[in-house]
Amino acid sequence: FYITVDSLTPDTLYTIQVTAVRCDRTFPASAVQIRTAPTVSSYYTITTAMYWQMGWAFCKRCFKDLVSVTAANEAVLDTKGGYVWVGLNKINTTNWVWTNGSPVTYTKWAHLEPDGDPNTVLCTFLYANKKWGDYICTTALYFICYDDTALYINKVSATLNSPTSVSLVWQVNNGPADIYKIQFYPPVAQILNTVSTFRTVNSLTPDTLYTVMITPVICDTYMGPVQVRIRTGPIPVPTTTTPPTTPYNTESIYGTGASGTISTIIPITGLSPAQA
Repeated sequence: FYITVDSLTPDTLYTIQVTAVRCDRTFPASAVQIRTAPTVSSYYTITTAMYWQMGWAFCKRCFKDLVSVTAANEAVLDTKGGYVWVGLNKINTTNWVWTNGSPVTYTKWAHLEPDGDPNTVLCTFLYANKKWGDYICTTALYFICYDDTALYINKVSATLNSPTSVSLVWQVNNGPADIYKIQFYPPVAQILNTVSTFRTVNSLTPDTLYTVMITPVICDTYMGPVQVRIRTGPIPVPTTTTPPTTPYNTESIYGTGASGTISTIIPITGLSPAQA
């Protein structure tokens, strides 16, 4: 069974409760918490120093591109103390251009910058104060990548298989991750990391509320996690019923084994001793 709900608010935590009802009998409810994805882009400062061209290739492979700095996004960029590559360069042109092709409508050069040889100093970095400087591209620095979406997982479904087992399935909205890190709180004994977009987890404790975090990992970078809450079901209480009484005949048929001893007593109904 499934239902699609539209018109939700971005970047909002919702609690969803599903209660099964059969013959006017209400069964234990399952509650799941989901957080909708934000609508803004995400920026990732990579703390492995690389040449500008290597950082650009890394961002293109693992994210979208090197970041293009604007007045709107510069406040959220993490320079890690300064000297981080961004996408502005003039490697194949005499003018400064962004790697993603966006127009250069905003600049924030530091005092006397750019000050390098215009024929050899062709790449741009950020100081700690977010002002810009030019530098030789074959210098290993940290760098900032960006992606179009802040959240890679946009849907998580949980199916309770039993009071001790749950199956998780999730959808990815921007290509698969290298691996998905799954964490249960309270913790479980299993190693839950997977390269698939589904995972069945067993040996859970019945009637327990778990918080589950699913984090995509791309190029050793942890992306935005998704959080859901799942309550396992209680252990069913056995229903005791009194079996119907079989009206045995006053006589029973006795069989004999090979040794001539009684081996079986067979209760039967409706036969008289003469018929037996």
